[in-house]
Amino acid sequence: MKPHARAVPPAKAGHAACSAVDMHPRTDAMNAPTTARHRLASTALPVLAAGLLAAGCASPRIDGQWSDPAFSSRSLRDQAVLVTCRGPDGTLARLCEDRLAAALREAGARPVTAPQPIDPSGGNEAAARAAREAGAVAAVASSVAVAAVTQASFGPSIGFGLGGGFGGGRGGISFGGVGISVPLGGVRPQTSYGASTAVVDAASGREMWSVRTTSPTSEDAAVQIAGLARLSVDAMVKSGLFEAAR
Repeated sequence: MKPHARAVPPAKAGHAACSAVDMHPRTDAMNAPTTARHRLASTALPVLAAGLLAAGCASPRIDGQWSDPAFSSRSLRDQAVLVTCRGPDGTLARLCEDRLAAALREAGARPVTAPQPIDPSGGNEAAARAAREAGAVAAVASSVAVAAVTQASFGPSIGFGLGGGFGGGRGGISFGGVGISVPLGGVRPQTSYGASTAVVDAASGREMWSVRTTSPTSEDAAVQIAGLARLSVDAMVKSGLFEAAR
């Protein structure tokens, strides 16, 4: 009798939760006497599956951050803050602004956006000028760019089947009847994005604080942009930029 198999597709990188792999096939064959090959399979399969799932559960990271001590007493809580983003295209720029605005609102600021895109050649002064025109005390300016592009094969499938021996082949790796196979048929690009985000004082045009973040590779750009925005604002909160009555 062939054991039944259930395959769970891998989770996309950047998602908060990752799919679980069913490691327990419903079959009476599991009660059969254990051989050396079966012991190898029962040990190696969870290890490989965990490695595959861990790759899909990676989170964005902070590469570095900086702050100006002269603004250590400033707080953005309950203050109007201009949000502006640059990106590889207009869609990603708008996604960045939307996600940053949502995270800043949740942190306690009152985000506003400029009616027209800010000229990037103007640097911090252009962002500060736009903030003053919008009645904001500061600008949160972010620049999103492609950090890396990799080629990934179609998602791995995990299944159970009959077979023998320990070996590898074009269809995957087999451990004594339990196999992990990667379907053939092509690859698709996965992109990693990086963001540099700064808080600029509207009155002086000086940079108050900045952070650089990078996302793991993924096919879902929107999820990555949201993760970068959330991580950047979380870093602002931890740095004290939203403390009350400073």
